[in-house]
Amino acid sequence: MEKKSLSPKIDAEFQQGIDENLFSAAVYLVARGDEILHRRPYGHLWMEPGYPPADGRNRGSQTRIDSIFDVASLTKPLVTVTLVMLAIQDSLLRLEDRVGDLLPIFLGSDKEDILVEQLLSHCSGLKEWHPFYQEVEQAGLMGNTGAVDFVRQRLLVTPLQYPPGSKTLYSDLGYLLLQWILEKALGSGSIDSFFSQQVANPLGLKNMFYIKLFDRRSPFSQVISTASIGLAAMDVKIGSFFPAEVIERIAATEICSWRGRMLRGQVHDRNCFAMNGIGGHAGLFASIDSIYTLLRHLADCYQGKKGIIRPEVIKQFWRRRHLTLDSSWTLGYDTPSEQGSTLGDTYFRQAVGHLAFTGCSMWYDRQDDITIILLANRVYPFDLKQRQEKYKQFRRQLHHLTGQCLENTTVTGP
Repeated sequence: MEKKSLSPKIDAEFQQGIDENLFSAAVYLVARGDEILHRRPYGHLWMEPGYPPADGRNRGSQTRIDSIFDVASLTKPLVTVTLVMLAIQDSLLRLEDRVGDLLPIFLGSDKEDILVEQLLSHCSGLKEWHPFYQEVEQAGLMGNTGAVDFVRQRLLVTPLQYPPGSKTLYSDLGYLLLQWILEKALGSGSIDSFFSQQVANPLGLKNMFYIKLFDRRSPFSQVISTASIGLAAMDVKIGSFFPAEVIERIAATEICSWRGRMLRGQVHDRNCFAMNGIGGHAGLFASIDSIYTLLRHLADCYQGKKGIIRPEVIKQFWRRRHLTLDSSWTLGYDTPSEQGSTLGDTYFRQAVGHLAFTGCSMWYDRQDDITIILLANRVYPFDLKQRQEKYKQFRRQLHHLTGQCLENTTVTGP
């Protein structure tokens, strides 16, 4: 696979990030239109803690362009929002639909009047996050197919934090609810199967998939002890049902104290883990080329070219909604904030995109037709709060440097 670099300065930024223990693995892609200007991997898929990195410690394979990352909340725009676009396009959903009308179990609850567009734009009133996984474990349902229904029952009774539409609060719970709505609207099946059938397979996205944890029939399953009841009893390891070729390309996320192991091919998000690895908010694994292929396809749709989404639909989704005074959100995509943006304060002001807790991000600038994708395992080996701000600074500096380099797009070879 061809490697391109906009500037040695960008390569140096990544080496410094590795040296400062901000991540062990990363892949970075920058494109203008269909032309890829920067496409390089950095670091190793895992590495024993401790620095400097050149001290002979054990480490995984070198990161490759086709390495696969847990992209966490990029699941929201890539999977859930894309499926909502398709459902609206096919008249299966409307932005003004009420949750109570779509899911009658919510009638009479404080959530019945939440609108689909409020869920997409994070102004639904739902709280940011809730440790459902702990309740699943306490109920003895970890690894049980009933865990999803259990989480949904808990979501039903989780109180709203504020009146819908009155302010913006980024919410995983909103996308758990969107997953539920989609699975009912699209028919019998789960969000992962709908995504495969309607998006991944038609676009040839072989390196973009969910990894089911508790289903031996799945080709991407992991072996779970049949005697397991709760988490402590579970023997979770990558087994014969998981293709070795895929294993070798997955970057580690966290050495997880709750699960007692290094996570590699197991979803990092704990609520998603409790739901069999399948979520509307998290759970997707992907390579950088697969994300670029999908994001480029959506950009082509936006520009009026033939694709899976009609131009008027995606233009509606990629426009700031201003549903609340403090919102920077479109329908499922964020836009650069006025100050302190992860994209810096100078370039890419017409971008739409999203961040992920694991360190991944993606942006598409509609004005200049620029795509920027960063995959990294920021949470490896541990999610240390003192490193979070350093990583934010790294990402801002990287994007600012990228903007400067794009003013002179001379590309060097491998």
